[in-house]
Amino acid sequence: MRKIFVLLFVLSIFASAILAEETPSKPNIKQKDADSFVVLENISYVTNGSPLQQLDLYLPKGYQTASKPVSVVVVIHGGGWTNGSKDLLKFVEWSRFYAENGYAVANINYRLRPEFLLPTQILDVKSAVRWLRANAKKYNLDVNHFASFGSSAGGHLSAALGTSAHVKEFEQGENLDQSSAVQAVVDFCGPSDFLTFRAQNANVRKSFFGENADNEDVIKNSSPLQTVTSQAAAFLIVHAADDKTVPIQQGKSLHEALQKADVESRFLELSSGGHGSPQFNSPETKKQILEFLAKRLR
Repeated sequence: MRKIFVLLFVLSIFASAILAEETPSKPNIKQKDADSFVVLENISYVTNGSPLQQLDLYLPKGYQTASKPVSVVVVIHGGGWTNGSKDLLKFVEWSRFYAENGYAVANINYRLRPEFLLPTQILDVKSAVRWLRANAKKYNLDVNHFASFGSSAGGHLSAALGTSAHVKEFEQGENLDQSSAVQAVVDFCGPSDFLTFRAQNANVRKSFFGENADNEDVIKNSSPLQTVTSQAAAFLIVHAADDKTVPIQQGKSLHEALQKADVESRFLELSSGGHGSPQFNSPETKKQILEFLAKRLR
């Protein structure tokens, strides 16, 4: 009996450690950064929507009386379209980074697989952008200067905002009089083409798209590479050469398609570090991001 008790005690400690490691940590931003920006948390961007259809809005302090509207960066978390949250420390820190550099930031959630299959996630991020524009006067946002930022699955969704404004099938829900387009995209290691990304595996394709797994139109429209036009946003694509999760060719192909369409695109290849490594957060990468956004949003 004593051995069983000891074993259970050890297992409980182990489980607690795993849970602590996986549980998102969110600092008290309002209190810590009240001198530079404020955060309005858990705002629904869909009327009577899911808790996953909410965003945190980071606004410069005094935004109500500012003389000019402020440019917006939409931050989109990763997680394979299956997990993750705006409350993950990684994306809170990126939101703070943009806010500290003078941007309004919308750090958003979206509905997840397997309950909600692609392209639901694209519909949600588009709904969030339209909601932001519909409420721009209230929060003093510049409707003409929006950027999106995301990593991995969030990189894909960020890129989709930059290339698919013309895909009418993906404009569903509220605020349809507003545009879902962004003017600039920062894409960290996002898949760009579902016709090639794990396309050979029918089970994987079905886990992404369900009953639309064989619907070429839906899969193409969900692929930023396939929806590039000359009206696409400017892009900064960052990818690691040794990414084993999303091959670097996904980023390179999107970059090449944008250039072919005469759209501004920069490609930053990281020499090592793999998928979403700390190298993405380096001072040099952040410097390039700020230079890119300054040109497109200011």
